[in-house]
Amino acid sequence: MTSPELLRFFHAEAREYLDAVEGLAESGESFEAGAFVAASRALRGSATMARVPRVAEIALVMERLANAVRDGEIEWTASLRRDLADTVVELRRLVATSSDWSPDDERRAADRLAALRSLLPARVRTPASPPTAGTTPIFIALQASAIASDLEKFLLNPVDRALIDDVVNRLKSLRGIAGVADHPPLGEVADAVERALRELAPDAFLSEADTELLTAAAGVFRRASSELRSRGQFERTTSEVDRFARAAAVSASPPSLDDSAIVRIEELFFTDAGPHLVQRGSAPSRSAEMRFREEVVTRAEHLRRLVAEARVAMDPFTRERVRRDLKTHLARLDEFARSYGAQQVASVVGEAAALDAFTDEAVLDAVEAVARILTTPGIPLDEMERRLAVGERKRWTPVVPPGVVPASTPVPAPRQPVRPMRSGPDLQAMLGESITQLASLDEIPLAEPVRVDDDAIVPVESLLFRGSAALDRARTLRDDMRRSGVVDPDALQELYDLLDLARAE
Repeated sequence: MTSPELLRFFHAEAREYLDAVEGLAESGESFEAGAFVAASRALRGSATMARVPRVAEIALVMERLANAVRDGEIEWTASLRRDLADTVVELRRLVATSSDWSPDDERRAADRLAALRSLLPARVRTPASPPTAGTTPIFIALQASAIASDLEKFLLNPVDRALIDDVVNRLKSLRGIAGVADHPPLGEVADAVERALRELAPDAFLSEADTELLTAAAGVFRRASSELRSRGQFERTTSEVDRFARAAAVSASPPSLDDSAIVRIEELFFTDAGPHLVQRGSAPSRSAEMRFREEVVTRAEHLRRLVAEARVAMDPFTRERVRRDLKTHLARLDEFARSYGAQQVASVVGEAAALDAFTDEAVLDAVEAVARILTTPGIPLDEMERRLAVGERKRWTPVVPPGVVPASTPVPAPRQPVRPMRSGPDLQAMLGESITQLASLDEIPLAEPVRVDDDAIVPVESLLFRGSAALDRARTLRDDMRRSGVVDPDALQELYDLLDLARAE
């Protein structure tokens, strides 16, 4: 016995498939046999899953009729068009009563099935449909249209949370179609919408970001349904996809770092000579460096896969999704490296995580080079850190080819006024006048001279850091020691003095 939920889903799907079949049957003299076969086959598959066998059998005969018209075995006449239209009307009644199937329904279905079979030629063969006439494009188009309609209904009435379950079920059905991968980014859009719907609180109002995301998603699915029906293809670079990419970037939650990050026990104590440990435990079977090497390989391999995805990402939404994934993974890798004391690894991947975009091939090459070093077998941690430190500062900057000077906008020099040429006597008179004016500076100086007392005593406190300046200098020393991983006694003593100076004010 079919469950009521599955029957309700079948009723909704069957109505859409029958709308498509009816529109194709009433197309006039031209008959799109491939699209008709696709819609009939989708109806047959849905009826088979819902365990309504008579509807599936009628849909199969409709497929064979369309194949016969396509192959020239029967003619597309007004009589055949009327028979198919009557069949659609009868199928609508059978679908509506499929949850309470009666003997009368069985009789009407058998009569309609016999009438259709009489239209088939004597020797019926059902050749395989050409690739362009497969069920996948029309099935995806129908599912996308239904998803768009449900999303629009939910936006008009957000308190009806039962619509969320319908949308999620349709999104799962769409993502389960193997052919959806041939029409990117529909699969990823469906996944993002499903996550957003699942994160909605039962009694919460839709935020502006959620509303924009669902509205943009409805536009993407509506555009995909229209293009798949008309052309069998979906253009990924459309204004609807651009809008959804922007909405997804705004509504995406900030990346959360792993809560299980390992903290080095040395960071929990003061940096004095100790003792720090009250009781020393037994040595672990594996060293910290070995554990770091084992786990960093997995993280670096995932980083390389994300770089590969970024290289082939074409549509705006996929590029935005890969950008967020890269930033999140690099931030987690930074936290992971710091927890093991791999300061150079953390510095490089942290610098990469701070980037805003990963569309430049030079940047992707640099990230992949970091991942390649992290996955190099057999090298110790200090060698890994040394290799990463070689080109750390020039790693994220574009390389200028030799002999190429970066173009710069020349700044025109200010034009000097042209002065008339002076003769020899004029120059001698001007020089004598200037010397006379210099001699008059002893009597009338240009400014009052400043008397400097060489024996003046300067308080030493005025030469020291104090207050907030001392705290800023202390933070700088602390960060330098963390990056280097080496505790300098002189720097540590200066840090203590700075803390005293900060407290004194």
